[in-house]
Amino acid sequence: MSAERFSQLKHAVLEKAFNICVKCCDSAFNFLFYLPCGGEKSFRRRCTKFASLIAGDWILDVCCGTGELTAVIARQGFTAQLVGVDISESALEIARTKTQHIPVTFLRASADNLPFGSSRFDKCFISFGLHHMPEQERQKTLTEIHRILAPEGT
Repeated sequence: MSAERFSQLKHAVLEKAFNICVKCCDSAFNFLFYLPCGGEKSFRRRCTKFASLIAGDWILDVCCGTGELTAVIARQGFTAQLVGVDISESALEIARTKTQHIPVTFLRASADNLPFGSSRFDKCFISFGLHHMPEQERQKTLTEIHRILAPEGT
């Protein structure tokens, strides 16, 4: 089996696994973060505050899942462009419903092969995505994030 075919099969299996659990993950994450952080939304607001978002930022949310963090960012209104990417179309469908009246773009894409030009984004978020990946894919994802970030990007 070729490496490319193996990679395609691996992504297909991951997508099916995420599609099965995507419907319950919002509730599970909220429960998981409730005690130490005051809930998932509070945790995500803290993350965006830490990132020091400024007006006009181009922001990418990698492995955005059901769009919880993307929606928190969007509601702050700082962004010139906000894009969420995830491998699961089912998760993206949920994300789109959360941000129906907010200017956000969601794309199906693999984190280790982002469909953007180099130095395009000012900020990039990735939460709860890296731990799912094997080491080689994780390294390629981090390389991709570095590639799409502007020279002063974070």
